[in-house]
Amino acid sequence: AQALMPVLQSVLNLMGRSDNPAVLRGAAMNGDDFLEQVAPENVETIKHAIYVYQMFLSYTFCEYKVVAEIADKSRMNLTKAMPGSLGIVWHAFYDALAACALVRESNANSRKYKKVTKVAIRKMKRWATNSPSNFKHKLLLLEAEYYAIRGKKSSACNAYDAAINAAHKSGVIQDEALAHERAALFFRELGDEAKTSRHLAIAHQLYLDWGAAAKSSQLQTQYSTMVSKARKRRSFQDYMIRRSASVSPKLEIG
Repeated sequence: AQALMPVLQSVLNLMGRSDNPAVLRGAAMNGDDFLEQVAPENVETIKHAIYVYQMFLSYTFCEYKVVAEIADKSRMNLTKAMPGSLGIVWHAFYDALAACALVRESNANSRKYKKVTKVAIRKMKRWATNSPSNFKHKLLLLEAEYYAIRGKKSSACNAYDAAINAAHKSGVIQDEALAHERAALFFRELGDEAKTSRHLAIAHQLYLDWGAAAKSSQLQTQYSTMVSKARKRRSFQDYMIRRSASVSPKLEIG
């Protein structure tokens, strides 16, 4: 039961049932003293599970430096602590996504962060080959972000589009929402307000559909004008209808 507490607390955070959705602390567990209640033989495994879920929440709520700090201190012993666990995939995924976000915010340590991303992409390619329905969309999103920080705009556009469609096809709504969110920020950097607002509105709706009220609220607060305007447009409404009826809806983002 203790091993599931980080999962439960993450869900509560996403639903908006915590004081700070970016911090893994609340009704299900307190990150400060939780490990004291864990059997000694399970401490390393659960400690690294806490690291991974904290990385997930920190990235989701745009605390990219926190992700990088946790990744740095947990990377070395992760495989030993969580052999064969999906947490290893999540760790690589959010480590690389945060690295790309930090490069986009500032060029500080860009060489280090690009290396982190390249290593994660190599790993994700292997995982996606073995289980495309689970990992292909994650690979495509990492590639899109990596293209974006290297200024390869056309390749980034195509990869975002492919990531969105692959996530939708696999039914992974949270990663579909994330791909739309990252595409929106990419187009915002390019100064394309129409595409930015459209992707933000879709991401906002998908996070709501997933049940992540805290995340959808964050987007609404941060980009209220863009989200509200886009939701009123016929193109947004038509897309959501097509998405419901289609396995792989086409959205022109290039």
